[in-house]
Amino acid sequence: MSRAVRAVEARALDLDDQLAGGATLEQLAEETEMELGTIAWHPELREGLAAYTDFRQEARALEASDFPKIEQLDDGSIYAMRLDEELPTRPNPFQDAIEEVRAAWEATQTVNALSTRASEIVASLLTEGSLEAAGLDAMVETGMMRNDVIPGTPDDMMAEVFEMAPGDTKVLEGDESVIIVTLDEVTPATEDADSAALLSQLNAQTSQALAQDLFNIFSDDVVRRAATEIDKRALQAVHVNFP
Repeated sequence: MSRAVRAVEARALDLDDQLAGGATLEQLAEETEMELGTIAWHPELREGLAAYTDFRQEARALEASDFPKIEQLDDGSIYAMRLDEELPTRPNPFQDAIEEVRAAWEATQTVNALSTRASEIVASLLTEGSLEAAGLDAMVETGMMRNDVIPGTPDDMMAEVFEMAPGDTKVLEGDESVIIVTLDEVTPATEDADSAALLSQLNAQTSQALAQDLFNIFSDDVVRRAATEIDKRALQAVHVNFP
């Protein structure tokens, strides 16, 4: 998986260069492995690409004047997007709205009830000792990293886990579910081939960003010290020749 992510990252640089050179999303879809699609996005959408938190954040900030650029998701996949049309705010038809309101109310009540029950279970762990003893089927995950995703869990679960200490137990609410998570052990970071390759890549990206910043500072300083002036007579002479 790590090698696949790095291969996609390397390909993403070329795709981003094509977009910067004026290629359209349609052209990328015709000439590369990228697939073209349309999404009617709104802040409550959680399907397809909108299931990714990173995508929702980028979509929320997207404007019609923005040029498409390659972005990477937590699982290593890449995408680029543009805003084709912004529809005005409008109320849902009553028949559609009432179903959505009923579903949202039921989901909220379900999560509230599950949270209450989960809190009771967490309190019972002090005497029962384990989730199995409390009548739950525990799912054990090992070797998880900060950017890993466990299907069926809240989007921010791994971020919450990395704030926990061994032995801590938390109740985390999802859209329609509640998770009880217990951190058993923190495994020290290891220096394997994948982590060494990732560190090398991060060093290269940092060096490139630093070099670009230094070049920008130098070029700005050169322009200021050169005290550039515009010859208004020459500029006017050029403008006269325009039709």
